[in-house]
Amino acid sequence: AGKTHSLLNSGGKKPAEAGLLPRTVAALFVYIGGDVKNVYSVEAGAFQIYNEQVDDLLCENRNTGTNLTVQTGGNVLNLTWVQCKSPDELLNHFQQARNNVIYAETKMNK
Repeated sequence: AGKTHSLLNSGGKKPAEAGLLPRTVAALFVYIGGDVKNVYSVEAGAFQIYNEQVDDLLCENRNTGTNLTVQTGGNVLNLTWVQCKSPDELLNHFQQARNNVIYAETKMNK
């Protein structure tokens, strides 16, 4: 109960009430913005594992982003990676991935 809210809540007008993901993303960009000695690149990729099939959740063409191969070490071949230059951009890509998640009813969740 409340797991999604605790993880994803934007906080609205109360940033202190933001969930774990928005706070982590904000902290990441504050940190890299304050480090003038290094140059950082933030990228996002997202996939779903369902029925032993790996699907790319950020691929624009859902037909080519299905049944991807996972290599030893966890690398997913042909996974879409998008560059994110701001916290909002990263969170928007995360929302796009969430919108592409496929839910199916099974005997276990009836």
